Amino acid sequence: MRKFFNNFNNHQKHKFQSKNNFEFLKFKLQSLLSPRPNTKKPYIFPTALGFSYGIFVIIFIIISVNNKNGLLFLFAFILFAFGFQAMLLTHTNIENIEIDILPLPIFFAQEPNAIHFKVFNNSSKTHYTLLFQLKHHLNEILSLSPSNLPKLDAIQPHTSQNLQIEITFKNPGIQSLPLLQMSSQFPFGFLQTWKKFSLTGPIQIFQPRINFLNLNTHSKNPKSLNDFIEFETIYKWQPGSEIKYVHWPMTLQQNKLYLKKFLHNNEQQPDIILEWSALSELSLDHKKSQLNYWIMYYYENHFLIKVCLPQKTLTINRNHLNEVYSALVQIDQVTDES
Repeated sequence: MRKFFNNFNNHQKHKFQSKNNFEFLKFKLQSLLSPRPNTKKPYIFPTALGFSYGIFVIIFIIISVNNKNGLLFLFAFILFAFGFQAMLLTHTNIENIEIDILPLPIFFAQEPNAIHFKVFNNSSKTHYTLLFQLKHHLNEILSLSPSNLPKLDAIQPHTSQNLQIEITFKNPGIQSLPLLQMSSQFPFGFLQTWKKFSLTGPIQIFQPRINFLNLNTHSKNPKSLNDFIEFETIYKWQPGSEIKYVHWPMTLQQNKLYLKKFLHNNEQQPDIILEWSALSELSLDHKKSQLNYWIMYYYENHFLIKVCLPQKTLTINRNHLNEVYSALVQIDQVTDES
């Protein structure tokens, strides 16, 4: 009977461990397909409180030696052991913690954005009070939000949590991401241990999205392809109607949304054409900023967009956003004037 219960308990324990192992293997498989940051060696250093505690222990040991008091020796030993145990707990609190960087968003200069990452506890014990921040030495390139730094009060064994940290790049161009630092002062704040992760390689920061032109001025508006396609009727928008083809003149005149119904509705036709040549009054950088603004504005409002650049024409959908932004980066002064 005892053997039966031992086998049953072992089976239940194995079943629980198998579930955790499955989650761990699933995370491992996902992490192999995502960029893994390079890990720097962990460091540990006393805090101001730790220095004060260390000086107090040294003074107490000197007093106990001078007085040759066994009770004072015992108390000094307890204080020293307490500090040493705190050092071990602090050092091991960031061991077996892994970080994976989630897919990066599109970064525009002068716009707040965030780096998303996953923290995974690869150990059989709970880790406490983990603080994350970005470390850099290039103040002229980017600014970081000092507030709302992500913090984990606790992370259970073989579990993961998604976090994000805000970042704003000041200037467009090819930029390097800063280091991601994980630190902890658990349990008593005597020491701080930290470990740094180098993120993915250089990334492209695009021109800021700025609206220089008045969207209500027809001569400065992007032109709608639907203005040149024969349509059957104009009707007022009703709840449940798909906002696909907008009749802008009637909408602006009546201050209500009016839509078009086409004789030959081709779903592949773009709703909006954005032409580089229509921005001739702006400088090169301002042209890029204006197009970036229009592209994201119409894209977020579910329009199919066609962008006519000096040497390339692109129809934008979810998979082509990076392509069109990269094409804008490649336009220089010579290409613009040709």
